[in-house]
Amino acid sequence: MAILSSAPLQFVASIPPATRAITGATVAVSLLYYFLVFTGSDVASLPWLVLIPGSSIFYPWTFLTSAFVESTIIELLFTLIVVPPSLRYLERLWGAVEIIKFVAVTITVSNVIAFGLCWLEYMVFKNPTFLYGQAYHGQMALQIGILVAFTQVIPEHQVQLFGVLKARVKTLPMAYVTFSTVMCIIGFQCPFIVIQFGWLVSYLWLRFYKKNSGEVLSGGPAYGDRSETFAFVNWFPPFIHGPITLLANTAHKLATKFHLIPSGNMDLEAGGYSQLPGGARAEAERRRPSARAVSSSQKLNGSIDLHNIDPDELFTKHTISEIKLVQSRLRAEAEAKQEELRLMVGERYRDLLEASTSILNLAKSSKHVLEALEEMRDTVNSITPARTPRRAPTGEDKHLQALQSLSAHVKLLLDAPEHLWRLMERKAYLNASWLFLLARVVHRALSQEDEEQTWHAYGIDVAEQLPLVQRQWDTITPFRSQISHKATLYLRETTSTPGEVCATLLTLHLLESRPLPETLSIYLAQRTKTLSTLLTRTASTSANGNASDTKMNVKPLHRPRKVVVKETKQRVEAVLDLIARTVGSARLIFASTSPDHPTIMQQALAFFQAPTDQPENLSPELQLSTQILLTSLPSASQLLLLPPAIRSYKPYIDGAPLASSDFHSQVQQKLDSWFKKAIYELREALVDWLTPLESVRDVWDVRRTLLQWLGNAEGLLPSEREALEAIIDGAALQQAATVWKAALVRLETSFSEAVAAAVKALTEDTDAQPLDTRPIEYLFQAPSIPLGFQAGTHSAAAAAAQFSKYKSALEHQLGGRTPMVDSALNVLESHALQLRDDLACLQKSLDSKSELIKRLSEAYRLDSESTCKNICEVLERTATHEDHPLRVSTCISRITQELAKSPGFFVHLGCDEATTQLFRERLGALVATVVREWQKQIVLRIVERHIDYRSLGTGGSSEPMRPSAGLTEALLSLSSELQHLGVHLDRDYRQRHAASTLQCFIAALCDRVERDPSAAGPQVLWDLSFLRHIVRTWGPSCQDALERIDHIVISLREDADAQDEPEVDFDSSTQAYLAKTQILLASLLPSRPAAEVGPTGKADKSSSLLLFGIPPAEHGFESALQLIKTPPRFGLLLAGGAALR
Repeated sequence: MAILSSAPLQFVASIPPATRAITGATVAVSLLYYFLVFTGSDVASLPWLVLIPGSSIFYPWTFLTSAFVESTIIELLFTLIVVPPSLRYLERLWGAVEIIKFVAVTITVSNVIAFGLCWLEYMVFKNPTFLYGQAYHGQMALQIGILVAFTQVIPEHQVQLFGVLKARVKTLPMAYVTFSTVMCIIGFQCPFIVIQFGWLVSYLWLRFYKKNSGEVLSGGPAYGDRSETFAFVNWFPPFIHGPITLLANTAHKLATKFHLIPSGNMDLEAGGYSQLPGGARAEAERRRPSARAVSSSQKLNGSIDLHNIDPDELFTKHTISEIKLVQSRLRAEAEAKQEELRLMVGERYRDLLEASTSILNLAKSSKHVLEALEEMRDTVNSITPARTPRRAPTGEDKHLQALQSLSAHVKLLLDAPEHLWRLMERKAYLNASWLFLLARVVHRALSQEDEEQTWHAYGIDVAEQLPLVQRQWDTITPFRSQISHKATLYLRETTSTPGEVCATLLTLHLLESRPLPETLSIYLAQRTKTLSTLLTRTASTSANGNASDTKMNVKPLHRPRKVVVKETKQRVEAVLDLIARTVGSARLIFASTSPDHPTIMQQALAFFQAPTDQPENLSPELQLSTQILLTSLPSASQLLLLPPAIRSYKPYIDGAPLASSDFHSQVQQKLDSWFKKAIYELREALVDWLTPLESVRDVWDVRRTLLQWLGNAEGLLPSEREALEAIIDGAALQQAATVWKAALVRLETSFSEAVAAAVKALTEDTDAQPLDTRPIEYLFQAPSIPLGFQAGTHSAAAAAAQFSKYKSALEHQLGGRTPMVDSALNVLESHALQLRDDLACLQKSLDSKSELIKRLSEAYRLDSESTCKNICEVLERTATHEDHPLRVSTCISRITQELAKSPGFFVHLGCDEATTQLFRERLGALVATVVREWQKQIVLRIVERHIDYRSLGTGGSSEPMRPSAGLTEALLSLSSELQHLGVHLDRDYRQRHAASTLQCFIAALCDRVERDPSAAGPQVLWDLSFLRHIVRTWGPSCQDALERIDHIVISLREDADAQDEPEVDFDSSTQAYLAKTQILLASLLPSRPAAEVGPTGKADKSSSLLLFGIPPAEHGFESALQLIKTPPRFGLLLAGGAALR
C-alpha cells in the first residue's frame, strides 16, 4: 500500500487513473443521490440512477452506474476506505485496461443476473414488489470481486484487524458470501444477493477470461489462471468436494464443447508457463525502463556484455562514472529478478505447501504399513498349535454329543436375531418373547459356572474359545425392549382379534414381569389413546390419506353431499367399533361368566402347561410351546440336538390372580369406567361430526345406519347398547334441530330478500314491471306455445308431455300470481315443503319413541311459530312503510292475501290450527289496512280528477238519458283500479273489497255534492239514481251507502220543489242504462245479484251472462256514453252529418 504524501495534490497524482476515475464517479453520483433524496425525491422515482428491475430495461446504463450509488453515508465511507486502496494495488499489477474490464464485468453481469432473478420471482409469485419495490445499488459485487482477486494474488497473506481478529485472505470471500446468504434468508434480498453473483462472476472472469499481460514461454496470449490451487472446488469444505468436482467438471466440459472458454497457445507438456496477472515479468518491465534511461543519459556503450564482463577489465578500460552506471544497471536487473522470484514464490506457495504435506502423509502412511507388516510377522511366528487333552476311546461318542449340543446352542443364538425380526414383522410378539426367553436360557446354559465344568470336561472353554456367544447375547438383549415397545403399540390396533390381544398382553407379562391384572390397565390405556386419535381427527381424510385443515365447526366447502354422509358414517362407525371391540375383547380375555366357560387367558395358560394336539376354542396365536416354536424355525433339525431341559422349557406365568373373585369385580369396574369415559368423549365429538350434514334426511340416514350397525355389533351388553343408542339419538336430534333452525333462518332471509327485491323494482321503475303493477294484463297474457306444436313434428309421448306442460302453465296463470308475487311465495312454499318432508321422515322413524317425538315437535313448533311471526312482521313493516309508493303496498297486499289463503304453508311449517288461524287473521287485517289506505288515496284522486262542480250543477231543458261524463270516467277509473288491485279472481276478496271501495267512492261523492250548493239539477239526480241502482245490486252489505244516496236525493228534490221544478222519475232509465253498462262496470258489480235485485225482461240464454237485465233493443244508433264534447274542427269528419253528442 502506498503511503499518503503530505501534499494532497501529489497523493491524488500518485493514484492510478482507473482507480481515480472509479473513486470520483462513486463520490459524485452518491452526492447527487443524496441531493435528490434531500429535495423530496423517492427512490422509486429515480430509475435512471439506481437499478429498479421493473424500469431499468428503459435505462440500460443503470446496470453499471447503479454501483456508484451508495444510499447512506456509512456505506459511502466503507466503500472509500476499502475499494480505492484495493483497486490501486490491483491496477499496479494488472494495468488500467484490465482493472476497468474487471470492474465493468463484475458489476454489470451481477446486476443482469439480479435483474433476471427479480423478473423470475415476479412471474412465479405475482408480487409487484420484486419489480418496483427493490432498488439495487452499491459496490458489494465489486467488493467480493476484489476479495476473489486478492485470493488469487496473495492467498496466504494474513489480515489483522486492531490486532485481535486475524484471517487469511483466502478465507474472506466465502465469509462474505455466507453473510450474504444469511441476509437473503432473513428477507434482505436487495442488495445483498449481488454478493453471491459478484463472487461467481469475478471468479469465472479471473479463472478463464482475464487476459494476462505477461508472455507465455511457448508463445501466444494467456487467459485466466488454470492452476489447481485456484480451482472451483477449493472454495468449499472438503466433505462436499465430490459433488462439487463432478458439477464443475461437467460444466467445464460443456463450456469447452460449445467454445465458451477462450483457449490460448500454452502447451503445458512443452513446459509452457504463464505468469499470473501482475507477476514478476510485469514488475521487471516496470524497472528496466528506468535503468535504460539512466544508462542512455550517461551515453553508456550498448555493446558491453554486462553478464560476461571481467571485473579487472571493467576497472581498467572504463572510467569511474561508467563503472557506476554499470553498477546501477546491474543492481536494477538484480532487483527485478529478485522481485520476480518473490512474486512467483508468493503465488505458488500454496502448491508447495500442499505438495510437501502430501509427501509427508505418504511417508507416514508407508511407515505405518511397514510397522503393521512387522507386527503381523511377529504374531504369526509366535502362534503355537494348542494341545488337546487326550481322551479315552470310550469317550469319543460323548464328546461328539457335547460338540453337537454346543453347536445347537450356538446355532440358536446365531439365528435368534433374524428370527426375532421376522416374528416382529409378522406381529407375532408372543412367539418373539418366547424365543427371547429361550435364547436367554441357552446363554445361561453356556455361561453359568456349574455348566462350565461340564464343557471343561470335554476340553471346551466357552468364555475363551467362543467369545461369539457373549457377542450374540449382547446382540439379542436389545430385542427385549423393542418387542415390549412394539407389543404395547400393537394394542392400539383396532382390527386385532381377542386372541391377538391376549397374546400381546402375555408378551408384556413375560418380558416386563407385569402382573396379569395390570396388563388390562395397559390395554385400556392404549385403547384410550387410539380413541383420542379418532376423536380429535378434525380434518376430513380423503381416499389417498391426505387431510384438509377444516375445523369441526365449519362446514366443508364444495364437497358432494354423499361424500360428507359417507365420511361421517365411517368416522362414527370406526369409534363405535373400537369401543365394542375393546370391551368385548377385555371380557373374553379376563371376565369369566361361569367356571365351565374359562376365559381366553385361562385357556392359554392351561395350554402352556399341558399342550394338546387339538385345543378347543383356542386361537392359533396362543397355541405355543417350545417344541412348537423350535419346529417353526428354519433350522429345526439342528435345534433338535438341544438338551431335553431346554426343549421342554416353559416360561413361568402366575395365573393365580385370574381365579380370584375380586379380580372379576375389578375387571367389570375398569370396563365400566372406561366405557363411560369413552361414550362421554364420543358424545362431544359426535355433535361436531354431524355438523356438516345440512339436511334432516342426511342426519337421519346417518342415524339409521349407526343404529343398524349397533344392532349387529358383538361384545356389548344391553345396557351399553342402550347408552350408545341414546347418544346417537341425542346427537341426531340436536343436529336436526340445528338444521331446522338454519332452514327457518334461510327461509326468513330468502323471503326478506325477495320482498326487498320486489320493493326495489317497483320503486325504481314502474314501467319495467307491467305485469305486477297491472295484474289484469298478466291474466290475459297467453303463455308460449311449445315448439313441437308449432312445427307439427312430434311423437305422441312428446305431444302429451308438452300439452301437460302447457296446461300447467295455463293453470298457474289462472291462479293470478304475478311474477313478483309468485317469486316471493315460491321461496316460502319450497322451504316449507322441504321442512314438511323432513319432519315426516323423522316422525316415521321415531314411531316407537313417542317421548322423543313430543320433545322434538315442541322445540320445532316454537321455532316455526317464531318464523311465521317474523314473516308477518316483514310484510307489515314493508306494507305500512311511509316512504313506499302506493303500488308497493298493493303488491305486498297481494302477497299477503295469497299467503293468508294458502292452504298448507303454515301447516307445512308445523303450526297447529289455532296458531294458523291467528296468523291468517293477522295477515287478513294487514290486507284490510292496506286496502283501506288504497281506497282512501284512489277515491280521493278519482273524485278530484273527474268530478267537476260545474258539470254536476249544470242543468238542461231535456231529460238526461245517461250519466255525466265525469261520473262515467270516475266509475271506469275506479273499475280499472280495482282490477289493478288484483281482486278479479278471488270471489270473496272481490265481494268484500269492491263493495267497500264503492261505498267509499259514494261517500266522497256525496260529501262533494253536500259541500257545493250549486250541485243540483236533473243530471245530478240522474247520476245519484244510477249510483243507487249500482249500490242496490250489493244488497244489505251497502245499506249505509244506499241510505246516504237517498238522503241526498231527498234533499235535492226538496230544493227542486222549492223552486217549482217538475219532479222526474229516473228509475226506469237508470235501470235500463245499468243493463247496458254492466259489462263495462263489472268490477263494481257483484258476481251474483242480491235476492231483491233480479234480472229484468224475459229469461233466455243470455240471462246467464247478463245478470242485471238485458238491454232493450234500439231502432237508431245512439252513443251509449257521452265522454267529451266534440270540438268544432272535427265536425266535417262525422259520417252523414250526424252530430255526436
